[in-house]
Amino acid sequence: MAFCKYCGSQIPEGQVCNCPEAQAARATAAPQPQVAPQPQAAPQPQAAPQPQAAPQPQVTVSAQPSQASAIASNIGPQMGSLIKKFFTAPLAGVEEAYAATTHAAQFIYGGIFIVLSLLCFSLCFKDFVRALEITLVILGIKLFLAVVAFLTKTVEGSFLNTLAVFSYTTLTSSLFTIIISIVFALNGYLFGIALIFAWIVVGAVHTAYVFHVMHTGSENKGAIVYLFTLGIVTTIVVLIIFKVTGISDALDSALSFMDDMSEYMEMFN
Repeated sequence: MAFCKYCGSQIPEGQVCNCPEAQAARATAAPQPQVAPQPQAAPQPQAAPQPQAAPQPQVTVSAQPSQASAIASNIGPQMGSLIKKFFTAPLAGVEEAYAATTHAAQFIYGGIFIVLSLLCFSLCFKDFVRALEITLVILGIKLFLAVVAFLTKTVEGSFLNTLAVFSYTTLTSSLFTIIISIVFALNGYLFGIALIFAWIVVGAVHTAYVFHVMHTGSENKGAIVYLFTLGIVTTIVVLIIFKVTGISDALDSALSFMDDMSEYMEMFN
């Protein structure tokens, strides 16, 4: 005989107990009907990727001033610094003019000399062509010296730096041009001639500073190159003045030139 483990009742053979606990146990132990698997949906074709729009370049508005405006705002102070050093520390002025990263101030001084030379000598000689010849000779000499200095330099710097520093040295020419013109206007011819020689000497010293700065570390080489170049320039100028015709004819031409200049000044007065 079997007994129910839940309620203890006797169970006949081949039968089961119908107590609630036995029924619950049989329901739990009975196998659950399996659910037939659902057919999976066919994969949907993916849409082709849409091309992305190219990113638009962002325009950055800089609050910093442009390079042109920065250079323009620096011209005045640089011109003031250069002209101050021209009178108080010429060698330092040459160093600053050569090493500067902007060259507008130096070339402005060169332009001032050209205008003064054409104006003053035109008034003195009553002849614009002669004034133009004098101006071109001075500029030609400076250009020749600039080329030689650049080709032999030992300090880093572009040809623009070289032209800028030689343009700065025209301050000497501008100063003497004004003084000499005033003196000749007052009929001070002998004093005017003395000023011309002073102009040559001071200009030569100022140019020597340029060669000294451009040959820093090899000053002896710079001095030799400058003296040699100066000798060539002097020879060429003398040949132009004498017109390759001999000293006597050249002296006669010089005296005739002085007479012509006196007549010009009298007409001017």
